[in-house]
Amino acid sequence: MARFTHLPIYKKSFWLLVMIEELVLSMERKSRYTIWSDLRNIFRSFITNISRVNWLENKYRKAYIEKMFDEINQVYILLSVMKELKLFTKSNQYEIILEEIFNIEKQLEWWKKSMK
Repeated sequence: MARFTHLPIYKKSFWLLVMIEELVLSMERKSRYTIWSDLRNIFRSFITNISRVNWLENKYRKAYIEKMFDEINQVYILLSVMKELKLFTKSNQYEIILEEIFNIEKQLEWWKKSMK
């Protein structure tokens, strides 16, 4: 199986997952088990799909990459809801997370283009 931990998209995604986990621990209990749970699950799936795409043959990669784009869209929606509900404990957390997700999305775009 090919290694994937060296990939920039993995490093960014993993860092973001750790950041989200830390944020969850600082939240009130009620919020912790709703939207945050969904967000964490999406990122775990996303990271798992990174490893799959890295070792699959090109003809099978496209489906996983499309799934990853869908997961990114779900994250954008959840983040917007979280911002409206004022679930971020620090003022710049939303912007930091959003910027990292945007960078991950750019790397995913590059990955998709490199398969053609």
